[in-house]
Amino acid sequence: MDGAADRSPFVAAAANQPATAAAARYSPDHSEGTGQPPLGWPAQSEPPTRPDWRRYVVGPTSRVVEPKRIQATDPNEGRVVDAEALLVADGKTATIERRSGASPAVVVDFGQVVSGKVEVTITGATAERLGLAFSEALVFAKIGSDTTDYGYGDLAVKIDATPLPATWTTAYRRTFRYLVLYLPDRGRVTIDAV
Repeated sequence: MDGAADRSPFVAAAANQPATAAAARYSPDHSEGTGQPPLGWPAQSEPPTRPDWRRYVVGPTSRVVEPKRIQATDPNEGRVVDAEALLVADGKTATIERRSGASPAVVVDFGQVVSGKVEVTITGATAERLGLAFSEALVFAKIGSDTTDYGYGDLAVKIDATPLPATWTTAYRRTFRYLVLYLPDRGRVTIDAV
């Protein structure tokens, strides 16, 4: 081979260009100063398309996110009654009661990882506190669960000083998918919605 036959057309075209500073300058339209778009690019007369980016958003469609389902209940040595009532604010209540030993727990699934404040509507209580634990993964959804808030850990809603019924809102935003409701102390709490 003579060497010229095995060169690509791009190398051959570059070999025929004058080696000047003007040829090496950057061209903002990447057309090397010809006024035409590079090979394979749409003509300048075609407006650029902007695909709808909203389909790539996996977050909630509303600022208010309601739980999707009750993932699990564990009465331990207490009881959990009508846990499904936690899903909708309709006046129907769920009851969590701790008699002795380990706390009963309800794991509420929000269906996706969300960030925000949690509201709990408590309608009645003999317990002094309601515990809230947060987790992004089901494997960590338990009392003392994984948190993403730099060490604040589980929260305890102080009920004894609040006239009921009342809606309590967390002071800080949390990032979670699963919310665990439990009782740190003996007693009973009835809840309309989370």
